[in-house]
Amino acid sequence: MADSAFGRMNISLPTDLKREMDAVKDVNWSNVAAEAFRLKLLEIRSSQKGATMQQVVNRMKAAAKLEESAEHRAGKQAGEKWARDTATPAQLRRLAEIRDELFVGVPDTFGWPGILYVTFHKGADVDRAEVNGYWSSVLGEKDAERIYEEQFASAFVEGALAVWAIVEPQL
Repeated sequence: MADSAFGRMNISLPTDLKREMDAVKDVNWSNVAAEAFRLKLLEIRSSQKGATMQQVVNRMKAAAKLEESAEHRAGKQAGEKWARDTATPAQLRRLAEIRDELFVGVPDTFGWPGILYVTFHKGADVDRAEVNGYWSSVLGEKDAERIYEEQFASAFVEGALAVWAIVEPQL
């Protein structure tokens, strides 16, 4: 957060929603709400018409941040889903072991999908069709290309490791 000062705000929630939130531990609901407010502000700013060039620049900046945020959210959700539905403990352990080395530099000819695939499949020799087929099965035909984008791939790893952080201590 850029500003370390905090303002206070009270909001009203439906009782059933509040009850569900209270049942979930280890979630900072203030941070969740703040992020939702930021996204809404970006959405508003990105749709405002600009009379001056500076207003156009501000709108474009807001639109770019909104797009980045949407891509990050989609990648994180995909990673969480993969970890919950498909991943094995060994795959998640390997991912956790190399997380700090993953997105450093430029990927090889197979890109981020190939690097992640080889990580999940313990250094297997692969070809492009095999990598593409794997990601089509994980993300669906329509979204498989997104894993080539670093932001989506990085958020995918973040989401998968968030699930692993909860599951691993219970194994």
